[in-house]
Amino acid sequence: MKNQNNIDKQINKILIIRLSSIGDIVLSTHLIRLLRNHFPSAELDFICFSEYQEILDKNKRLSKLHIILKSYLKSSSDKELNDFFKNNEINNYDIIIDLHKNKYSKKIINLSIKNSSKISTKIYKINKLRLHKLSLVFFKKPLKKDFQIPDIYLETVREIGIQDDGMGLEIWLPDENEYLTVPKKIAENHVPIIAIAPGAAHYTKRYPKEKFLNVMNMLSKNYGAKLILLGGTNDTELCEYLEKSIDAKIDNYCGKTSLAHTAELINNCDLLITNDTGIMHIAAARQVPIVAIFGSSVKELGFTPFRVSNQIVEHQIWCRPCSHIGRESCPLGHFKCMNEILPSDIVNAVGTILNRNS
Repeated sequence: MKNQNNIDKQINKILIIRLSSIGDIVLSTHLIRLLRNHFPSAELDFICFSEYQEILDKNKRLSKLHIILKSYLKSSSDKELNDFFKNNEINNYDIIIDLHKNKYSKKIINLSIKNSSKISTKIYKINKLRLHKLSLVFFKKPLKKDFQIPDIYLETVREIGIQDDGMGLEIWLPDENEYLTVPKKIAENHVPIIAIAPGAAHYTKRYPKEKFLNVMNMLSKNYGAKLILLGGTNDTELCEYLEKSIDAKIDNYCGKTSLAHTAELINNCDLLITNDTGIMHIAAARQVPIVAIFGSSVKELGFTPFRVSNQIVEHQIWCRPCSHIGRESCPLGHFKCMNEILPSDIVNAVGTILNRNS
């Protein structure tokens, strides 16, 4: 223990690398807090691509948030990159934690070390579980069980001796001096405010829009729920269809809000219904209950809502998962993983959470 304490005292500067995407960066906030708890006096920095800055720029556990354009990292000259790393002091780290582990994170590590006066830097790289993913996709057999992605992030630095605090993810809102989110409680006779995130980057992760419309109409009829639509610019056409087709009033924020504003909107909701997307993890970070619809996704990939009240709605079929990230079409043509989920299955899951949290 004394040796470990001596080692910890020598750690003055730490860098976490997770360049994208929304969900993966939100999932890293669990490790950010644990590192800050373990190294309260160390400089704790993070680097990500610039479009994801808003996820972390209010996080008071970080010392510095470094942002970089992917195109700049890819195409700039060695001199330009060296100057960028030197001028922004992305160097002299005692520990670098690579949660991305690709050619871009490797480049960042090399540039940081090249511009460092440190004799040595300890590098920790995530296990991306490639064999586990391949086994799931091709043989439908997981090689690793009962884990979530924040667990894998923590395992990356397990030898440091960091202890899990049992708490969840974090997205700090403006003017928050402490992070004290608690599970939502719904008052009696309260009209529930339900956010709907109907989009996803890949087709096989999207619940069909006609079925989503049925879900929304049932929520309005059964609960008198106030509904809001959320999503990125790629989801605009989908959300406009739902807004125009629903038999009730709905607030459509799709493509009109920043990531930070999206987090604030979710924070004011009682529940989120979503496909397997980054918005799901934003809700988990604000302790907003979640009904998640999993089509080609499966729990064994580790991306289930982390330490928040949730219900996962899925149809068990032998061909899941057909991919570890999603596809642009069903490889078998039937899309049963989504088509055979009934709107009533989702509404029933909503009822379970509303009753549990009232």
